[in-house]
Amino acid sequence: MLPQHLDCHPRHRAPKFAKSEGAIAEPPKDHRLPATLNHLDGRVNGTLVSFDMACALFAHAQHPKRTGYFKVPTCERVLTNIHCCSHMASARLFRVIVPVSSIEDATVFYSAVLEQPGIRVSPGRHYFGCGSAILACFDPRADGDGWDARPNPEYLYFAVDDLDEYYRRVSGQPNGSILRPIETQPWGERSFYCTDLFGNKLCFVDERTIFTGGLI
Repeated sequence: MLPQHLDCHPRHRAPKFAKSEGAIAEPPKDHRLPATLNHLDGRVNGTLVSFDMACALFAHAQHPKRTGYFKVPTCERVLTNIHCCSHMASARLFRVIVPVSSIEDATVFYSAVLEQPGIRVSPGRHYFGCGSAILACFDPRADGDGWDARPNPEYLYFAVDDLDEYYRRVSGQPNGSILRPIETQPWGERSFYCTDLFGNKLCFVDERTIFTGGLI
């Protein structure tokens, strides 16, 4: 509950009010603070009073002889802060492009490695589901574009539930190439490195050992 008398600058001193049982329920109309601040639950028009307001009121109660003004944030400011915090921007990765020079050969290779047929979405694009993301094989020439596919310069990483089985599938492909066999990396991941028949670099990792830096 707020004190009924707040000292202000002498030129703008608010009138003093006598304490009464009805002061909480019906504060004076010319009270310096909004009447609803005296509600027992500390709300302003149904919105909780912000922390900086509470600190200012507490400091005034501890030092009642201090003069001057303190700022009381408006309801609009409190509501704006709540609105901003509840609508944080976010992003998620949902599709990764794998450039290929033959969409037919790419479909055969990745269908065998991932053990799924995937789906042809255009003459030069074939999609495979990989968890919450899509692996999109893309042949620009087959799709009518005027340039050739170039392999990705960096590795694509797959988290798998049976690393030995995936190693068997990749090594069994006539055009695939194992670069490094299954081994445990210095950062703890158990994995192997390879390329597809187009030179795209791939790495398959035991999902129980993946390192994410604490992000996921």
